[in-house]
Amino acid sequence: MKRVEELLREGWSVLRVDAVAGEAGKTREVGEAGEAGEVGEAAEEAAAEHAREAGREAALLLTHALGWSKEQLWVRSREVVDDEQEKYFRELLAARRHGKPVAYLVGEKEFYSLKFYVGEGVLVPRPDTEILVEAVLGYFRALPPSPVPSAGIRLLDWGTGSGCLAVALAQTGAAVGLMDS
Repeated sequence: MKRVEELLREGWSVLRVDAVAGEAGKTREVGEAGEAGEVGEAAEEAAAEHAREAGREAALLLTHALGWSKEQLWVRSREVVDDEQEKYFRELLAARRHGKPVAYLVGEKEFYSLKFYVGEGVLVPRPDTEILVEAVLGYFRALPPSPVPSAGIRLLDWGTGSGCLAVALAQTGAAVGLMDS
């Protein structure tokens, strides 16, 4: 049985090795192609970001395995983890190493400060898609006021996966309809 901090370090190390190995391969390919040293520096920065992401992923997987919040993870870092929780964490790490998205492993993903439950049949909401929410809101805010008081913003999210776009927009007061397929 190990302490939380040991498992977190181990998880980070496992996920980091995969991320850095992937970036190192890209660096060698670029270097062999004869590109400038700037490309190598960019690859090193990308590898560092992947290592930080590995730490975030390890923490998410461990909090999920323990059933704790991220705050509890840090406050209770010296506690010993029971065998079943440790085994479950290792299973999550193995699944992540084989390419399964963290959101599928923990069953949820935050989008536009809202929590969405996701599974393998749903596309994982991406942070860069939040830009689309902002763009839609910006477009509608720029329109002149409607002479019809009840008009407001009305949107249809056709082919909605997780519904994250529609729900995020509805949180702003837009009337949103959902249609799958």
